[in-house]
Amino acid sequence: MFLVGLTGNVGAGKSAVLTHLASWGATVVDADVVAREVVAPGTPGLAEVVRRFGPESLLSDGTLDRPALRRRVMADEDLRLALNAIVHPRVRERTAAAAGAAASRGDLVVVVDVPLLFEVRDPSDFDCVLLVDAPEEVRRERLVRDRGLGADEAEAIIRAQLPSGPKRERSHFVVDNDGTREALASRALEVWRDLRSRAARHALGAARAESLLAVFAHPDDETFGPGLTLARYAAAGVSVHLVCATGGEAARNRAGHVEPDALRRHREAELVEACLALGARTLELLRRRDRALVPDDGDGAAAVEAAVRRTRPDAVITFGADGISGHPDHRAVHHWTRRAWEATGRPCPLWYAAMTEETAAAARLAGRSPIGRPAAEIAARIDGRPWLDVKEAAVRCHASQPYPVPLHVPEWRERVAREVFAREGFRPGGAPPVADLFSLDTAETPR
Repeated sequence: MFLVGLTGNVGAGKSAVLTHLASWGATVVDADVVAREVVAPGTPGLAEVVRRFGPESLLSDGTLDRPALRRRVMADEDLRLALNAIVHPRVRERTAAAAGAAASRGDLVVVVDVPLLFEVRDPSDFDCVLLVDAPEEVRRERLVRDRGLGADEAEAIIRAQLPSGPKRERSHFVVDNDGTREALASRALEVWRDLRSRAARHALGAARAESLLAVFAHPDDETFGPGLTLARYAAAGVSVHLVCATGGEAARNRAGHVEPDALRRHREAELVEACLALGARTLELLRRRDRALVPDDGDGAAAVEAAVRRTRPDAVITFGADGISGHPDHRAVHHWTRRAWEATGRPCPLWYAAMTEETAAAARLAGRSPIGRPAAEIAARIDGRPWLDVKEAAVRCHASQPYPVPLHVPEWRERVAREVFAREGFRPGGAPPVADLFSLDTAETPR
């Protein structure tokens, strides 16, 4: 998990950036939401506020009268410190619990909104600090115009926070929000792309992760399957190598081509573009005949073995024995790759792109026929949410072939955004799934 502290003085536009980050694939913990939760009716936090500030701090429905309480504490430094002493520890405890839950799920990027990060937290608690900033006069205007505060109240809130100048110097990234919403989104996106790459590198830790080899049967297998995982590791600086066994010339969707060779050339060109989108370093086209692959083809296994020796991978991805869809070509490529892995001395973990039983069942309702794996067989769950935009770009490259599920539907986006893998030698129901394919060393590779 890569933990980002998002901060910014009042009126800077921090909430807008937080919304963007959530839509781009980060797990977000909104401190404003948490701050309301810890003083909700029935909580110890609210009870302590009432003891300190009296029943007049409540509205008739028993909820906290936040505007009235804010005016009181802004006018009295001792009261403000007293309120902070009640609320801040509870907010910190709850946000830490939320971040811990995200880490246990394998979430890659977790952004915690901390308005007073530099005032009440240690910046070193975070792997990275992102500051959203705007000129003071702009922030003052927003407080009056957008939040309906009086000029004096807005000024008091601004003065209660440290100036942003020193904060800029201590932040890893600064997003200036002194223009349009479109300009803010563009600046935030630029920072986000850097953040997700840092997070991907951070997740590798001390693991040996220089080369990843993916072996598949047809153009689009790499994108429609583990495309998010390939993009994530490419962004982390891993050399991603792809071997594709056929040109997919037997596909039902012909893209206007009658002759198989014409369709093969068309789909191979699409594959080249998809590899560029995903960040793959090399592509090897074996050009075997589509729908004619067989498991015991020694030449096919030898070609994959040569690729293993050439790329010296620290992890290999291919199909499992079921081929996910049961396609004979997929199953043949599984056997080729496993034989190549064996012949080279099992040099690294061998991963099988998979699908959970739940996702497979949903896909069958959508008219597909994939083969799912029970939860006990899932050896890795990879958070690919930050690269959904990259996968979508690669899917568009394979324009001749329809993506099998409606990726624009939120339910399906969530399903495909976390890619799962089985592993050669993994004992079903054994260790919990890992969150990174390079977290195993060769000593853990079955021999």
